[in-house]
Amino acid sequence: MTLLERFMCGSSKSHSSNIYEDDIVYPVHALDDTKTFRSLLFAWTIRFNDVLDADKLCFALRRLLEIEDWRKIGGRLRLKNDGKLEIHVPRTFTKERRPFSYSHEHFNEDIENHNLAKDFPRPDGNLSIWPSPQSFQTFGARPGAPTSLKDLLSGDTPQISLHITTFMNATFVAIVWPHTLMDMIGQQAFLTAWSLVLARQEFALPAVLGARKDVLCAILDETEGGPTEYCLRSKQLRGISLIEFGMRLAWDMLCGPTPETRIICLSKWAMDSLRLQAQTDLTTSTDGKDASFISHNDVLVAWIVRAVATSIPKARPVTALHAVNARYRLPALINAPGVYLQNMVVTAWTLLSPELAIGPLGQIALINRQCLNEQGTEAQVLANLQEQRRTTDPSKLFFGPSDSQLILFTDWTKAKLLHALNFSPAVVRTGDTSNARSNPMLVKKIEKKKKKKKKKKKKKRKKKKRKKKKRKKKKRKKKKRKKK
Repeated sequence: MTLLERFMCGSSKSHSSNIYEDDIVYPVHALDDTKTFRSLLFAWTIRFNDVLDADKLCFALRRLLEIEDWRKIGGRLRLKNDGKLEIHVPRTFTKERRPFSYSHEHFNEDIENHNLAKDFPRPDGNLSIWPSPQSFQTFGARPGAPTSLKDLLSGDTPQISLHITTFMNATFVAIVWPHTLMDMIGQQAFLTAWSLVLARQEFALPAVLGARKDVLCAILDETEGGPTEYCLRSKQLRGISLIEFGMRLAWDMLCGPTPETRIICLSKWAMDSLRLQAQTDLTTSTDGKDASFISHNDVLVAWIVRAVATSIPKARPVTALHAVNARYRLPALINAPGVYLQNMVVTAWTLLSPELAIGPLGQIALINRQCLNEQGTEAQVLANLQEQRRTTDPSKLFFGPSDSQLILFTDWTKAKLLHALNFSPAVVRTGDTSNARSNPMLVKKIEKKKKKKKKKKKKKRKKKKRKKKKRKKKKRKKKKRKKK
């Protein structure tokens, strides 16, 4: 479902019956059960340059979803009579009621010889543009896998799907889950936990917090005097202005050029060049004084905003919409003694005039940083949550001019998803043995161990050589003494 369909029509209601009355029931929290998140299913397809044991991965995942409140992930979505969602988990997983949908496909050839898999995106250190993720959908899920909330609500369908594709020298691991279940930081916790169980380290599993009670609502209720006023409240789109914004969005999508999806990988050189340009802009604009801090994310946002703004036929304001995770903004969550498997995302907005949107790269980046800093304080995050609580549908909460060009951004770098995985215990054999090999996981540890062993062997050889040299020197000295 497109953003336009969600904005104009919302999500369709599909009732699901529950014939399993003894299921364990988990609530779907307020920030999870939004029209936007109901319309989104995430699909991760991760390439590993080794051959992995699919059965081991499957068994470890099943075991994880049998442990305490990690069971929530293995539940089924149900629609209550009041139209809200909840999660029903079987008390005991069986062949008939599995914790997740599972499928495995094997190709008896190297990945480089497969017609489609050989083109799967693989960073090589250069600037690259790859096809849309939809081009590789065959590796993302089995045929007939759920693609919408309606599919998940029909029958007794598990929330998540695991699809593994193995080659003679590589493996694809694909996971599909609804956004109503968790955000990217929740996904990070899930992948880390899966890796721990695979490594037989269940003792290190963190506790799942807030599975039955929404901690965000609790924090709001406990705030003395209530949250402060949201800094952008006066710029919220309401009534006619909100309708105008929706109509403009509809017009742009219906009458504008057909959008194309691509994956762009910027090289380190490209990022360094953009950052240098931004820093130079700031140094120039501040009369040689030290430029204010800007992150790589700010620079990328500025580059994209400027590219979009300069391509619009008629100058318009630009609104950059950011996803900000409350886990890193609220003290009660930062020091939490466990993990939260839910959505904890609030929005942040960068409002740019037509002139600023086409201005210097550094200036746009700095304004973006200032907006994120202002809206990212504890007080403002709480105020943002309060605004979402007040409205009946948080997905229709927009700020800025009604004629602005909306650009959506989400920064997943803090999630470190590719570092959360450690599937090394499932490695059957190494695939890519070149020095340029890389894996989206800590299987690199295997290589490091091998390198360490090689280093140790080299050290031993060197020691032996040194000892031999010393012996030879001693023998020579003895011979010289005898001659004398």
